[in-house]
Amino acid sequence: MSGRVSDPSGIPLFLSVYWLALLVILAGEFIWITAKSDLPASADRASWPVWLFDNASVLLRIGIVGAGIFVLVLTPRLESILNEMRRQSLGDRRSLWLACHVVTFVAFAFTSALLFGTKSTFSFVAWMLLGSASLALWLLAVAPLGFWVGLFRRERVGLSLGLGLGMLTCAAGVLAQKGFWSPLAEITLRSVYWLLNPVYSDLAYEPSSFSISTPLLEVEVGERCSGYEGITLITIFLAIYIWLFRQQLRFPQVFWLFPLGILAMWFANVLRIAVLIAIGTSFSPDVAAGGFHSQAGWITFTLIAFAVIAISHRAEAFKTNERACLRNATLATGLLAPFLVLMAVTMVTSALSSGVDTLYPLGLVAAAITLWYYRKSYLELGWKWSNKAVAIGIAVFVLWMILTRNADGNGPEFALDLKELSGWWGGVWLFFRLLGAVIIVPLVEELAFRGYLLRKFIAQDFENVPLGQFTWFSWLGSSLLFGLLHEQWLAGTVAGLAYAFALCRQGQLGDAVLAHATSNALISACTLWIGLR
Repeated sequence: MSGRVSDPSGIPLFLSVYWLALLVILAGEFIWITAKSDLPASADRASWPVWLFDNASVLLRIGIVGAGIFVLVLTPRLESILNEMRRQSLGDRRSLWLACHVVTFVAFAFTSALLFGTKSTFSFVAWMLLGSASLALWLLAVAPLGFWVGLFRRERVGLSLGLGLGMLTCAAGVLAQKGFWSPLAEITLRSVYWLLNPVYSDLAYEPSSFSISTPLLEVEVGERCSGYEGITLITIFLAIYIWLFRQQLRFPQVFWLFPLGILAMWFANVLRIAVLIAIGTSFSPDVAAGGFHSQAGWITFTLIAFAVIAISHRAEAFKTNERACLRNATLATGLLAPFLVLMAVTMVTSALSSGVDTLYPLGLVAAAITLWYYRKSYLELGWKWSNKAVAIGIAVFVLWMILTRNADGNGPEFALDLKELSGWWGGVWLFFRLLGAVIIVPLVEELAFRGYLLRKFIAQDFENVPLGQFTWFSWLGSSLLFGLLHEQWLAGTVAGLAYAFALCRQGQLGDAVLAHATSNALISACTLWIGLR
């Protein structure tokens, strides 16, 4: 099968100027909306248009989460839905609707700017109407009205589910910000005190300030350390995992993994805080407040995630197809193992550091050994040189620098870390950091995200999915997860989309690796030049 990506009519999707324009316009508008979503509150809250304006950011989050869940529900029927959309769109004047959408959105943006100074009810109504019209025109630019009416009528259950879960998710976030996390923090602190009190007789616990301390260290449990963030992460992870392996898992028994994972995550958070206090009191306050504090949460999350996966594959109550599980696990190991080894070792070395991760080379060595061990699994993935892949990498570098220009850093922070190192080890550390950024990291991340996850989103038996086969869900979903791996998630998502595009052009994983390596090399060079001058 050809690696080139085509739509139902045979025209390559990525060569469609209209769809490219639509995606670029949507990305630009989304960036503007997210940047301007936290608008200043109004003094007059009596009218409902003013209330909508003041809660625009909450409504935006509900819409994004709801749309994501709606698309997830549609996944089994997504291909047929897209084919139907294509058929109904033939002959439709979508370009005209797109032009009207752009004009309306510009008017909406202008009205939003006026609301910073003008607070009349008329302005709020105009803002609301222009926003609604802009959304409606964008939908018409994608497909005709009849398609949307039929889709929402047939899929009203999924639409209701998406909106309901979107509202629940945002409500949980608002409650957490308003102090709903405090009962969980109190339970967490009491459990930490119960664990450490037999060891440290001078342990002090202050429920009013959510703090627990010894003479050498004081820990204050805030919103993020209360445990709800870890519970949210493990819940999202389990939802994605259960969906990906739904054919090998037994329903509804598998849903017991949710309470199991949540309880394990909460208990791990209690242990994390207890160990942090023990390290800071008996070993090194700097290590406790530095590397361990920042990395212990990710280490425990990773261990619990792997434990839940192991239980689901071994316990008779959860698995339904042992042979398929074993076969997929064996084939996936070579693609995932280098990435997982690098992540695991790096988290441990970071947790043991009080500033710069001086042991970072250990993670690269471990990943390189894993790559060498599984090297025969990569021979058929396509490794020919491609000038176009290099061009894609250069484009990603430019976009990355634009999207992160207002962030604290524009890429790897080793330029700042290098200033804290001296002597021969500083040179060795820099060599390994550049080796990781340009060679090891692109290899392990592309094997995991484009070699495995991109195909896993298409079919359960991913080994039968040719490299370069395209679906919108796999392209967007795998790229979003890749973006969430990075601190600058939007730039990371855009980079993931570009690397997946590089793969889909010719069905070569080497093209994605080359594009990734090119952009990382340019970002590293730029960061060194800025940081060391």
